[in-house]
Parts: sequence; structure tokens; C-alpha cells
Amino acid sequence: MIKRFLPLKLLVILTLSNCSTLDLGFSDLKECGFKPELEIFTCYMSQTGEIFYEGQMKYINNTYYKDGTGVEYFNNGDLYLGEWKMGERHGQGSYVLPDKTICSSAWINDRQIGIVSCLYKGEYAGHTREGLTDGAGLWLEKTIYTFSNGKKVEEYWDNGKLIQQKDV
Repeated sequence: MIKRFLPLKLLVILTLSNCSTLDLGFSDLKECGFKPELEIFTCYMSQTGEIFYEGQMKYINNTYYKDGTGVEYFNNGDLYLGEWKMGERHGQGSYVLPDKTICSSAWINDRQIGIVSCLYKGEYAGHTREGLTDGAGLWLEKTIYTFSNGKKVEEYWDNGKLIQQKDV
């Protein structure tokens, strides 16, 4: 009788005492497991096992940085899916809300830049929104909603506050 053994897959566990963009407290130790066959890290809270990041990382000067592509999961149900550079959102990425609204844009140094395009689901299903933000998510200047029936609504913003809205 021949016994076959499955190959052992290496899983490296890193305790993150030095990891960029992670606020470590005494009660919330964070660890990452590296999956060499996928070349990604899965990072989780040690006490709860809750995953907060999956993706590529880079090790420089005793610090692990999110770098390459990855997904960050937030406690409120939001997630960011996209590119990272030295621990900051940088490149193309999408921010997804719990209601499945998806806002996609370019990012530099952890801030949205240029046109932000949002596809709404749930209560606002069937329309998109395009406009500029201040980089932290507050709408600026003009945004345009486009509904599935072709209707468009133009909004004007000042420091994240709606000042005018009109049909186009």
C-alpha cells in the first residue's frame, strides 16, 4: 500500500511590533501570516482572529508596509481594495461601503485625487456620481449624478457642504 502525503505548505506568522499604519495597543496585538503560494499576507487581530488586511507587504528597516495590491477591512464594514505604496493608499483603488456603494479613484499619499466615480447600490441603486473630493472623502465643487433613466442632477459643494442642486 502506497501512502501519499500532501505537501506541507509553509505559513509564517509575524507578530507586528513594527508595521506602518497600524496603531498597536497593549490589548490588540496584530499578526500576519504569509502564504508563499499566493505571495500575500493575511493580517488579523491576535485575540479575535478578525482579518483587517490581506495583500502584499514590503519589509524595510524593521517595518512591514502594505505595498502592492491588497484589501483593508474596517470595523464599520467598509473596505478599501486597491494599490498601496509604503503603507499608504497609492494608485488605483476602490472604497466599498456596507450597502455595496463603490467609489473608485486614483490615490496619492492616502488621499483621493482627481475624479471620484461612485456606483450606488441599495437605496440609491441605478445611478453614478462623479466629482472631486478633498482627498479625505468630502465632495468639492461640482458633482454630477447620472441615473439609469438618463436624468442628471448637478450639485455644487463647498468644503463638503451642499450649497446648490439642480437638474441638468
